[in-house]
Amino acid sequence: MEETAAKVETHTPILHNAEADGVAWCHELTKSTARWPDESDREGSPVRPRFSCPWCDVPSKNEDHLLDGQQSAGFEGVRCAEPEQVRLFNLDLHIAVIADVKHILAELFGANVAIVEWSMSTHSWVFGRDPARVAHVNQHTFLQLDQEAIRQFQSEYDATLVGYDGFVVTHTPVFALLFEKYGKPIIVVNSCRYDNPACWTSNEACFHWINERLSAMHASGQLTLVNNNKADREYLWLGCGIRAPWIPSLCGYTNTMWTGKRNTWLLMSRQEGCLLARRVPKSLLVTRKEALGERYEWSELFAFAGVVLIPYEVSTMTLFELYSANVPLIMPSQSLLCSLGVQSVYGTGGYSRLRGRTSTT
Repeated sequence: MEETAAKVETHTPILHNAEADGVAWCHELTKSTARWPDESDREGSPVRPRFSCPWCDVPSKNEDHLLDGQQSAGFEGVRCAEPEQVRLFNLDLHIAVIADVKHILAELFGANVAIVEWSMSTHSWVFGRDPARVAHVNQHTFLQLDQEAIRQFQSEYDATLVGYDGFVVTHTPVFALLFEKYGKPIIVVNSCRYDNPACWTSNEACFHWINERLSAMHASGQLTLVNNNKADREYLWLGCGIRAPWIPSLCGYTNTMWTGKRNTWLLMSRQEGCLLARRVPKSLLVTRKEALGERYEWSELFAFAGVVLIPYEVSTMTLFELYSANVPLIMPSQSLLCSLGVQSVYGTGGYSRLRGRTSTT
């Protein structure tokens, strides 16, 4: 039957891989008889069929782009199969930063990106899990992390780790060294002192070792870093000489917004000896966090009239969570916070190495 340029018919979905055995299907393609541009001005030129994928709308008449098995049917088209799933691995001492990464990637890419997370955090209960049991490098041993511990970890889990397409590292960034040998891309979200545990233990040799490996991995293109706060962006630059962008966390994983149902404010402070926390009167207007118990729901936290937050660090995921949920916040000024004697829970050993260097801000 003679076809005309105006006729369009739907073709049966085609396997993008002849060996896929009916599992991996391409998008539905459209068989069109429109003339190609180089032939449309030639009177009497043959009308050639083509394929156009509705997803990307990219036609082709190059035989190299033909879908497998279609040459014999006389079809010409572009190979446009659904992307294969990218599998990433994460080992973590914190629950929130990787939860933010997973939530964002799920919204952007759906099931096309999968992250297998081994969270060793004692707060894993927030997401209904128990802390992962990991040998050699874990919440009890990471302060002693060295090259021998890394070799033991890799020997234990090589068979598992080689199967991933890449790695996501959040807390702590030094875990990037665990995955260097696999030659896969590594993404680090720097949320708290990139040189931890060196900043905690004041181990000079460990500090230089971390800097050397992170710099080499970054220079080779294997390592990509982003910072979720300005302070750690500057600390990374001053300590390691790596400039990396600042991308604040969103923390949409709570899936809960502020309701303000209660008439009291919540006082949140991990610095129990902090002067400001002691000055807050035990009145009906303020409820201390201890009243919530060890475990509570997001809805309970976001039901307060607002939160008086005394940060224990320059970067806290709690602040991102509260801000993104529209919770009213009262926080001490920088000068007041310094006068209260609040110190970083991650130590200050690393700051002495930064004296005399120039900040980017």
